[in-house]
Amino acid sequence: MQVNARWSSHLPILYRVLPLVEGPVLELGVGFYSTAYLHWFCEDRGLKLESYEKEEKWYRFFKRFRNSNHKVICVEDWDKVDFNKHYGLVFIDHNAERRAIEAIRFADKADYVVIHDTEEANEHSYNLSPIWSHFKYRKDFKFMPRTTILSNFKELDNI
Repeated sequence: MQVNARWSSHLPILYRVLPLVEGPVLELGVGFYSTAYLHWFCEDRGLKLESYEKEEKWYRFFKRFRNSNHKVICVEDWDKVDFNKHYGLVFIDHNAERRAIEAIRFADKADYVVIHDTEEANEHSYNLSPIWSHFKYRKDFKFMPRTTILSNFKELDNI
């Protein structure tokens, strides 16, 4: 597995929003930067964390983070995963073709939805423009690749 420092551009945003989170955390797509940070932050705060990954090699590597507080789950079909609860934070950084679907799916099920790779230059890959109207609040961060926070429950001015 290859690692690229540009993949960590979402970390400053997670650092800012996670202290505000009061409920369980959901990670869609594991990674060298997000999974370890979310694991230790949630462990320290006593927040439940669920990490879902479809790519077998990534799942096998990151399942070592599993414990009583952190579930790491291999996904066969995203449409069959039951996310029927409210989350404090959903971090979306998984399959390009699923990001918009999952963002809309969590519009009314998460206090904060954080999406990585939201710059307009990637619109052809991620097709995120249809999701913006599903959220009351939006804040873009200009680190590249860009990360965006969305919410229908929390104002984002303080982030």
